[in-house]
Amino acid sequence: IGKKIDLTYEYSHLSDNIEHLNDLLNDRSPFSELLKNSKKSLMIIGNSAINFRDGKEVLNVCSEIAKKYNISTNNFNGFNVLQQDISKAGAIDIGFYNNDFAQNFDQKIKDHISKFNPVVFLLSCDEINHSILEGAFIVYLGHHGDVLAQLANVVLPTPAYTEKSSTYVNMEGRVLQTTRCYHPLGESKEEWKIFRSLSNNFSQKLRFNNLSELRNEISNLFPVFKEINNLPSSSKLDFGSATKIENRVLEYNIKNFYMTDVISRASITMANCSREILNKVA
Repeated sequence: IGKKIDLTYEYSHLSDNIEHLNDLLNDRSPFSELLKNSKKSLMIIGNSAINFRDGKEVLNVCSEIAKKYNISTNNFNGFNVLQQDISKAGAIDIGFYNNDFAQNFDQKIKDHISKFNPVVFLLSCDEINHSILEGAFIVYLGHHGDVLAQLANVVLPTPAYTEKSSTYVNMEGRVLQTTRCYHPLGESKEEWKIFRSLSNNFSQKLRFNNLSELRNEISNLFPVFKEINNLPSSSKLDFGSATKIENRVLEYNIKNFYMTDVISRASITMANCSREILNKVA
């Protein structure tokens, strides 16, 4: 369900309208019978389906579909939300979100900056509307000078993912740890070291001095990070009761699949390759 595009593999296109989920739930879709007879099916929900004002209703209906067709059972969970933004799953695990900004994000940020003239730290953040940051003192942390680095008052260079040891949550929801491949370039420092140093200057000393202590602090605050390389059980679906989804055509919200991150956008080779591929598609 979504815009009909070349996925490089065969698939059945049911509709470009999210409303078709109602038909799936109520046995009116040509795909309903196939789901009835299938075993261990997977449902993958993309961001373009739920990053809208009816997102909660979409999740409600999808969870009912999963229960009806045994996509989610006590022994198997085939219900998946595929996050488009880096680290979204990990951010949710540690409660790093603010419901106050769930609606009218741009305007609320602009109002806050206008009122308080704050210092804004951007951690490799280049996907937001730069105009909302007007009036703020911007500190940019990153390893490639992308869009918003050009607007920064201060740039603090940080290592690329290959140059630091990290803890992250992958697309499954599994906590993983990495080890750096080689030392960071120049004077770049890991993000945690930067904030640890800053904490001394603001009389808010953080309770760790090395990576091991930092990881212990994280796992103590958020127990999910104690289980490395284990997938937590997630068979229970509870999004509320299903409601009817209204008519809405889904759009493909990725302009260039081959250059969706700061590293690929900074690569001349990737720019040439993607230009050649996209020209062939056109």
